[in-house]
Order: sequence, then C-alpha cells, then structure tokens
Amino acid sequence: MNRFKKILSIKGFPIQKAEKELESILNISEDSYLDYIHGKRMEIFNYHLEHNTTYAHFIKKHQVSFWDQIPVMTKADLQKPLSDRLSKTYKTTN
Repeated sequence: MNRFKKILSIKGFPIQKAEKELESILNISEDSYLDYIHGKRMEIFNYHLEHNTTYAHFIKKHQVSFWDQIPVMTKADLQKPLSDRLSKTYKTTN
C-alpha cells in the first residue's frame, strides 16, 4: 500500500470501497456514461434537498424543472452559521 492510501485508511477513508467504485465507473460503456453522469448529479441534488434545510429553502425560492435551472448559491446565501449549512447527517464536531 502506498503512503497516500495508508494515510487515508488511517483517517478512516474506505479505500477498498472507493477502488471498487472507481473500477465500476471505469467499466461503464461510453454509450451509458452520460446517463450515469445525469443519474449521479440528480442523486446528489436530491440528497441535498432532503438532508440540507438551508439548501431546500434556497431551492424553494426558484422554479426548478430540470438540471439547467438549478441556481448557483452565492456567498450571501452561505453566510449563515455552520450548523445551519450542514446536512442532517453531519455535526459540527465531525
């Protein structure tokens, strides 16, 4: 195991799981890759809508029907306490 992988595993990063995921991504055919990308980005978007109240309130102010309509948050949108910006699955201590 190289030094980088060793440090990541000591820090608790799931190296073997990440390598398997990378391998599966590399095995996606060119024809299917665009569908994979679209699916993953919607998965990330939906995760944040469900688990991050600040983001959910931000999105509710806008009409979003498809990916290109998702607004970009600005610095002003993010100037809130850290505890308000974190997803439900995270705490300020981790």
